[in-house]
Amino acid sequence: MNDSNCGQAMRLALVALAATALTGSLAAGSAQAAPVCTSTILGCGCEINSPGGTYTVTKNLTASLETVCIDIKAPNTVLEIVNASTITGSAKTGIGVLVEKGADYSVVAGLRRNGTAPPAPAPPPGPGPVVGNEANILNFNTGIEVDADNVVVEFFNHLDGNNIGVLLSDASNDTVGGLCADKNSIAGLVLDGTTASRIYDFTAEQNSVAGALLNNSNNNSIYNFTTILNTNSAATLPQGNGVVLQGSSSNSLTTGSSQSNAQNGVLVGCDTSASDPYDCDFDSDYNHVTIVAAGQITGIVGGDNCEDTVSVRQPKQQNGIHVEAGDSSNVIAANIANSPADNANLNLLDDNANCDNNTWTNNIYTKLTKVHPNCTANP
Repeated sequence: MNDSNCGQAMRLALVALAATALTGSLAAGSAQAAPVCTSTILGCGCEINSPGGTYTVTKNLTASLETVCIDIKAPNTVLEIVNASTITGSAKTGIGVLVEKGADYSVVAGLRRNGTAPPAPAPPPGPGPVVGNEANILNFNTGIEVDADNVVVEFFNHLDGNNIGVLLSDASNDTVGGLCADKNSIAGLVLDGTTASRIYDFTAEQNSVAGALLNNSNNNSIYNFTTILNTNSAATLPQGNGVVLQGSSSNSLTTGSSQSNAQNGVLVGCDTSASDPYDCDFDSDYNHVTIVAAGQITGIVGGDNCEDTVSVRQPKQQNGIHVEAGDSSNVIAANIANSPADNANLNLLDDNANCDNNTWTNNIYTKLTKVHPNCTANP
């Protein structure tokens, strides 16, 4: 596990800045209680405090500076944002939709799902890609934040231009799927202190730190995903990873594409760039990374259902799958680390001496000159 005093100081400063902004926002909110949301929500700045209700947004909403647009405080709430409506924040402050601690078994959906909140959320067995008619949440500090348990967030076309698209914070047993989170200043998806949650059918492109970042989060499952083109274009050195398992253990990452990111397709360890606002306090052990394409895209990409840009040239990804020193007992198996082309540096990289207790098996990596050390090669 690597870290630097400079990077740590910068991250602490970023966290302090975010905390200051949030404290100011909460203080402003406490001065005057927010109005209660009506069943059809017509404007930002309301809260839901009665359990078991269904609420609908049918038109575009705009939030004022440093506010929560829709604050869910009650359990078993269903919020449906329909008609491809867009909720827009102000200068990347505030939160689009906040599901507070205790508002368990709630649903936040970017289309109409007939007002049903499942008692035990579970993802569908196969892909269910976004098709372009779902809602959008743009230009907030956090697009959707979930602090509660057993919550479902699904079907959003654009969670773009925020600092973080979706944040699960100190939550458990949540389900997130069928969404796109692009061009966010930190990450499309962040799990911070989150356990036993399921992330499926999501795309995260052109985010500055990572497509998906798991920090101090254990026993989560991520599958059917695309994390590509994540890069900090303002950085002097390459910054930006597809998926980061940072201080996180016993997670499953499977069946996805994590290609043409600036640094790594998949990083098991600490992102030490100054842009990552989270401290890396623990090792990343017992993770499974399987069936992931982690090579370099060739040609021009873009113009899919998630991304407006029709042609985006990719950065040169340094490494396909990278396990840092001190992170052990991980299984890296059946990945295509050179798909569709080799990475600039290495396709497979383990910083531990003789790979420690990490298992590397049945991966495709082109040739031995593209892996290090040799224990990352197939047995």
